[in-house]
Amino acid sequence: MCFRWMGICSMNHNELIYHFEQFSYICFNQEGNRLWKSLWVSVVWSIWKHRNRVIFNQAKIDAEEIFKLAQVQSWVWMKHKKGKLNSLFLSEFYLL
Repeated sequence: MCFRWMGICSMNHNELIYHFEQFSYICFNQEGNRLWKSLWVSVVWSIWKHRNRVIFNQAKIDAEEIFKLAQVQSWVWMKHKKGKLNSLFLSEFYLL
């Protein structure tokens, strides 16, 4: 879902460290790679939080919910890190 959101077609590595490294070098510049790493961490964090809700609160597994939470979480983190996010950034990075 995340790759489709970002307009990317890719195979994922099944080893966590290699999967992270795969996300670490998508862009050709350091700032872009930092943003991609933040997105990866946001997705993993959202999965972990949802997992805890399933285990401890008997919530149902919901991939769409995880994806939406990851989108919001990544936007909040990046907005905090970057300050004001312009609409060009949002349209290119979030609304694909």
